[in-house]
Amino acid sequence: MGRLARVNLLVGTNNCGKTSVLEALQILVAPGTPVPLFATLARRGETRHESDEREMGLFSDIRG
Repeated sequence: MGRLARVNLLVGTNNCGKTSVLEALQILVAPGTPVPLFATLARRGETRHESDEREMGLFSDIRG
């Protein structure tokens, strides 16, 4: 019989941060690319569109 590897379990009540830990690890292991960060924000429904930022005064066009 083969040896089993070590396993880490995240245990806790709902809404205590287990998923946040996993998302942070996903972002950490993909350095140099913002794709995991944007994917996490999109999955959580926390994305903004440029038009929303313009309306709120949060967008500055610095292209010229």
